Amino acid sequence: MTNILESTKKLFGRKACRRFIAVASAFAFFIAVATSASPTPLKEARVSQVVNDVKLLLQKAAPRPAVVSDLVRYGTAVRTGTQSRSELTFADLTITRLGANTIFTFNEGTREMNLINGAILFQVPKGSGGATIKTVASTAAITGTTGIGEFHPATSSNAAPFSKWLCLEGTFRVILPNGQSVELGPGKMVTTDGTSFSKVVDFDIATLVKTSLFFTGFDKPLPPDILALIAFEEQKQLDLKIASGLLDTSTQNPLNPTTLFNVISQGIVAEEANQTPPSPPPPTPPPPTPPPPTPPPPTPPPPTPPPITPTPPPVTPTPPITPTPPITPTPPTPTPSKFGTP
Repeated sequence: MTNILESTKKLFGRKACRRFIAVASAFAFFIAVATSASPTPLKEARVSQVVNDVKLLLQKAAPRPAVVSDLVRYGTAVRTGTQSRSELTFADLTITRLGANTIFTFNEGTREMNLINGAILFQVPKGSGGATIKTVASTAAITGTTGIGEFHPATSSNAAPFSKWLCLEGTFRVILPNGQSVELGPGKMVTTDGTSFSKVVDFDIATLVKTSLFFTGFDKPLPPDILALIAFEEQKQLDLKIASGLLDTSTQNPLNPTTLFNVISQGIVAEEANQTPPSPPPPTPPPPTPPPPTPPPPTPPPPTPPPITPTPPPVTPTPPITPTPPITPTPPTPTPSKFGTP
């Protein structure tokens, strides 16, 4: 270095030497910054929350129940059961929350995570170098973002795999194996079967936060700075609705979930299928009230039948009595004597 400086002094003088030193120092500074900003590989994660049935699937050992503070390293998968959830926290504060019936792994020495089945909420801090979440059907390239991914492989009843991606704050890009891609911003959602994307649609961030088990199903909330970023996007979405006249501010619950629900396996997500909701039909006037019916006239009582006069029995005439003639006595007949007439 001394020889270089002396040569520089001889060629360009003392002033040029100062310039050279400044340029060299700046170059060394940028090299140091680039080196320090290089993404740190994911080496291990710590189990930070466990809800119900959560198991660690080890390569060379039987599955065992996960407990808080367990370390998850490369080659170990995390599996949640029905009505179960878990949270993993990496050294760079990257957070993944696993929903029910989910299998999740990550690749050592990289920043790649694998969603084999189920759903996860992911939060990758800004400046950490980003990360990728891979499924069989799609890959999410994440740079300082909070979002949700859901994946279900093909089955005998569903010939194509299914993926769903939602962005809560920040942006990330979803890429298909055939090279198609789409970028999602806050409040945007897309689904795919691995060969093409659906239309990107809006979902209601506030309703998701209030109802999804990724937020309501854990004992400890997400870090306050992350919740603040999500709340900021909630407010922006609400302001946009009010400004565009799509929100009735006179109601106490302007985000009407009864018309915006789209159910996914890990929670309820309020989804707007159209950008502008259809105008409600005019109210139908109530039918006129019919007059009260006229009561029928009272039915007169039946007439009293006349008294029945008993009919005398018929008189049978008595036949006249014929007088019996007197009986004339018959004189006795003389009996002849055995000795002759007297």
